[in-house]
Amino acid sequence: MNDTASHAEPAIGSRELGHTRRPVGGHGPFLPLLLMGVALFGWTGFQTVELAKAHSTLEGVIAAQQRQVVRSQRLRAALSTLASDTQKLADAGDPGAQLIVKQLRQRGITIHPGAKVTAPPP
Repeated sequence: MNDTASHAEPAIGSRELGHTRRPVGGHGPFLPLLLMGVALFGWTGFQTVELAKAHSTLEGVIAAQQRQVVRSQRLRAALSTLASDTQKLADAGDPGAQLIVKQLRQRGITIHPGAKVTAPPP
């Protein structure tokens, strides 16, 4: 008789229910999932630290610019007051003020003498 028939592997579909074979050296899904979780946690922590540093840097830049913004607002208020007073003098008939207002109009600068300009507190 043929001995190979008695030692033959069972067909793929004839395994017993509930019995699964692990590959040699396999650890199942736990280790890969654990590594993914650790990697995700580490990446999230790194991104959080980097965003906190960027936020701190931006706050410093804004604070450094705030002083110049206040100074520019004061200068704008002073120039607006000067232009308004010059317009009032031109309206009163001062020839020098009229020349200045005419030159400003030619350059596209319009003076609004009734406009309220408030300077920031010192």
